Amino acid sequence: MLERLHGLAVRLHPFRQAVAAAGLLCVALIVVALLRSSDSDILLRMAILGTLWCGLVYASTELFHHVPRRARPGEGVGVRLALGLKRLFSNVLAALILLFALVLFWMSMRLAFV
Repeated sequence: MLERLHGLAVRLHPFRQAVAAAGLLCVALIVVALLRSSDSDILLRMAILGTLWCGLVYASTELFHHVPRRARPGEGVGVRLALGLKRLFSNVLAALILLFALVLFWMSMRLAFV
């Protein structure tokens, strides 16, 4: 799982400024939607979801751009333990990010069909 996320992060890393700019645009849309007095808040919902998606993509790109390598059999116990703990922490982060992506997808689908 880490290797796949690392490959995706490496491919998306050159576009991280564009993702950050899209996130800032969504934040600006949130401000505009809050300042505008209207009964329809679809723009606000879409801007919030866009901000969350941009934040998720940006965080995933930054977190998984450098993944700890696997421990080699000839290395010492301390090095293998340290690398194993780093990979365990990275796996936990990956699971949390995938869970967050599933929740965002569910929220997006609920908004699309409301």
